[in-house]
Amino acid sequence: MVEVSGAGADAGQPQPPDGEPDPVTGEIVAALFRLVDELKAHFDAVAARFGLTTTQALALRDLDRPVAMARLAGTLRCEPSNITAMAGRLEARGLVERRPAAGDRRIRQLVLTDAGRQLRQEFVAALFTGVPAVAGLTEAQRRQLRDLLLQATTTINTGNGPTTPAASNPAPTAYEGPEINRTATE
Repeated sequence: MVEVSGAGADAGQPQPPDGEPDPVTGEIVAALFRLVDELKAHFDAVAARFGLTTTQALALRDLDRPVAMARLAGTLRCEPSNITAMAGRLEARGLVERRPAAGDRRIRQLVLTDAGRQLRQEFVAALFTGVPAVAGLTEAQRRQLRDLLLQATTTINTGNGPTTPAASNPAPTAYEGPEINRTATE
């Protein structure tokens, strides 16, 4: 069992200067890559259970409110033409509708239908149930991991860390229902 705490001989010590290898940081990064791989596999498996491609599931995840198709393309880091095709498939299933934006009728928004809201709710519930990556952790360990990850992402989002594309999509401060993190990767 790994103990994660601030106690220890090097607690509170700064990281080595840039350019110098830090074995602890290397272990953290390697563990996070394994965690991301596990979470992506879980996401893909849950999406498949609902008959969704990964991209369709990512889109549904972000459709808690009407979203402009161009904005969704940016969030999902794909070409707008891919969103058009994907929206057509979701529309054919009766999960979304394309509507003009209220302020600018030239902008097309995707809006969940009642069936789409129901599927999204079931998908999100399944996504956060039985997550293998954290299944072996106690509630206290999950809270501690959450707090450390939120602290790390807050550092990125406040400009005190390196700038990345994900930094423009801040992590949520709490999970309060169907609203989930908007960071998308494919």
